[in-house]
Amino acid sequence: MTADDSTAAGGRELWSLREDVSLEGDPFRDPVRLRGRWGDITIARSSQLVRETLYRMALGPISLENATSAAAMPARGTYRDPAEVRAQVTELHSVLERLQPLIVRSLAQKSGQPLLSVVPLTMRSRFHPVPLAAGAPFRLSVYACLRADGHEYSIESPLSLHRVVLHRTAAMRLIAPLASPITPAAFTAALSPAEPAAARVRGGEGHKSGRVCRLEVLHRASLAERRRNAVPGTGRSHRRFCQPGNAAS
Repeated sequence: MTADDSTAAGGRELWSLREDVSLEGDPFRDPVRLRGRWGDITIARSSQLVRETLYRMALGPISLENATSAAAMPARGTYRDPAEVRAQVTELHSVLERLQPLIVRSLAQKSGQPLLSVVPLTMRSRFHPVPLAAGAPFRLSVYACLRADGHEYSIESPLSLHRVVLHRTAAMRLIAPLASPITPAAFTAALSPAEPAAARVRGGEGHKSGRVCRLEVLHRASLAERRRNAVPGTGRSHRRFCQPGNAAS
């Protein structure tokens, strides 16, 4: 990520490819091939914006706003046709939607460094944040497990298709209020003085719709998966939860 990216990305979402995804091909020519743990995906024809964005995402987290803004101003400082730019931006979002199982979504601090990230765990992983209802309480799933790998903490659930990675100490402060149900307003009030990015974690007034507490993905996913896996007539699941050594799926 460039210095410009870091400056502009404060409090924004960042996008990157999973660490085990590699790109093959030329950023200036088609096709583009992505190799990952679940196989290869080839994009036979793509715009310059798509190719450049994917190659930047392979290097680390970037701001899509920066990427699309740069597309509107090519070399020599002349602007492109707005219709052409809109078409390329639309294509980019379509490609990224298709590649969701390979894409890590992060929330940045003011410095531009990732605060926390949502990492897809299967080819079925899809991440579509929605705004939280103002008065609706939320909490961490009872099946969520906090783990450490010697460098970072992560939150996993055997019922979730994503892992939440906490990159900074400040991200750990997001967990404490979530042991019991709490409203979005109370959550933000408790954390925003210590970490300004906390307000953007859950979205709300003054922020773009679609931002939602990344930690809550585990709770929502758990509810949905529990319903799908329930043994008929019992309400119990076929699967075991949070057993030591169990990997999230």
